[in-house]
Amino acid sequence: MRRRVLLRHDLDSDVASISTILLVGIVVALMAVVGMFAYGIVDIPEDPPTVEVVYTDLNDRWSVHFSDVSTDIDFSDFRLLAHREDGNYVQYDSDQDGTLDALLAIPLEDIVSGTGGATQSTPIVFIDVDGDGAVSAGDLLIVYSEFIPDGYLFLDATRGHQMVGVNPYGIPLDSDLTIVASSNTLAGSNIQPGDPVYLEILHGGTVEATRDGFASAAGTFITEVYMDPSWLPGNHKAEFTVRAGEADVWMNPIPQLFKVDDPEPPTEAELELYTSLSHPLGTGVIISLVYEPTNTVILEFRL
Repeated sequence: MRRRVLLRHDLDSDVASISTILLVGIVVALMAVVGMFAYGIVDIPEDPPTVEVVYTDLNDRWSVHFSDVSTDIDFSDFRLLAHREDGNYVQYDSDQDGTLDALLAIPLEDIVSGTGGATQSTPIVFIDVDGDGAVSAGDLLIVYSEFIPDGYLFLDATRGHQMVGVNPYGIPLDSDLTIVASSNTLAGSNIQPGDPVYLEILHGGTVEATRDGFASAAGTFITEVYMDPSWLPGNHKAEFTVRAGEADVWMNPIPQLFKVDDPEPPTEAELELYTSLSHPLGTGVIISLVYEPTNTVILEFRL
């Protein structure tokens, strides 16, 4: 005859064992995390830098001069935001197609430049004055009232600086044509800062307009031509001479062509759109510079 033996189940000892296992697990996890910080596997965010700045508003642009920075920190640790009072980020036309298609909520390193020339890839530019690759004393943040991108040679300034070219990208008479000549837009010219530039606008053999001047510190020559309604529509050409009288004078071997259309005044609604394209930033916009490791706003100002 078999005897049935009942073993006593000690719940208290089970709970104690489980608690011990959990405690050991937590301690091990904490030690691992502490070890990762101690051996540099995980970076401990540095305190955000403090900055002192001087603001100026001159020639349709706002300039913020960094007079003092507590610690020089690489551009990759910052992002720049431009938003309105309602919290919506400012948009701009990144490719001159007449559409607001990009947000001004971007890494700071994407808008860094070595010079404050008149053209931009974005409406805000950070000038790395000393070329050290970091936010440091002496640097500049420039916010442009008028956005003139360095992407195309001819721009319709009346219609938000949209691209002008051959058909179908013509410009109507009674409009303002902005011409942006640089090594980027005028291939082979190798325009350098301070270079003298001479321009002729022709229709057939008739010279419609001439312009001359000097390339900016960014190596860009910008001028504007009013498309007089008395001119005839059709293909026009622009002929450039760079560094006239010098050994390396350059004259464009192939005239730059663009289409001129009959006058076509924009509607009020179109003018409102075109103004937003060419002037995406204006009074009331809030500019913020954010230190990303701690998500801290180290600089904020209102235009």
